[in-house]
Amino acid sequence: MIKVAILTTVRNEEANIGNCIFNVIQQEGISTVHYIVDDGSTDNTIEVVTNYVERYADDPNHSIILLCNTNPGRANALNFGITHIKERYIAILDADDSWHVNKSAIQLELMQKFDLSVVGTGVEFREPFETTRDLGYGHGNLPLHHLKIVNDNILRYNPLAHSSVIIDAYLLKESLIYPDRKSQVDYGLWLSLYFKGFRIGHFPDKLCFRKIGRGQSFESRNHLKYAYNSVKLQWKYIFLHKKFLYCFYSMPRIIWAVMPQSFRISLRKKWR
Repeated sequence: MIKVAILTTVRNEEANIGNCIFNVIQQEGISTVHYIVDDGSTDNTIEVVTNYVERYADDPNHSIILLCNTNPGRANALNFGITHIKERYIAILDADDSWHVNKSAIQLELMQKFDLSVVGTGVEFREPFETTRDLGYGHGNLPLHHLKIVNDNILRYNPLAHSSVIIDAYLLKESLIYPDRKSQVDYGLWLSLYFKGFRIGHFPDKLCFRKIGRGQSFESRNHLKYAYNSVKLQWKYIFLHKKFLYCFYSMPRIIWAVMPQSFRISLRKKWR
């Protein structure tokens, strides 16, 4: 089995990290090394993770490594974790998100068939999450026509949910560095990779599950600031690479941001 590194950064996630670890261990068709980077927790997160580290210490297929980041910040925590990872493939998983049990194996098959540097999946926002539901296909008979190369879409919007991606660290090498930003660190990385010519794919089947509302920046009180920073990031790359026509794609995002939160959430649940 291919060994996949799972990277999770945490800060005060004692209520979620146990389910996160269990979800990783449920992944079928792969073995895992779960790197959990604590980013300054003040609750019992470290104690909870330490108990799981000891519990799975002798498991040949699933191991857990706890790292403590001394330079706080989301991007710093991610980059700190990456420096400790030895595996070729790195999957990102936030502590309060979860995956379908076949997600990683499906993505690995797609990456190998289409020579992808990064591939994400569709996201499900409805609860309860069916992490073991029958997909109607499996290894060897994937609906390959579902896959889309999204390089040309990246200047329009962020097409990849962070917790849905698997990254080929061997292909990216020194390019695998999250930008030093307070938000949209993932989008900043995708934009950088796009202009360096790496192939980025999206498999729209909903294999990643997220709790909408809690901690989601775009659905929080800071959604206007989030949208502004996102557009600012887009324009940085648009002007840097003289792709001026893409400026027009920023306007719908601003209009979306000024809509009431309840309206945005209801539409996203309906569309997803």
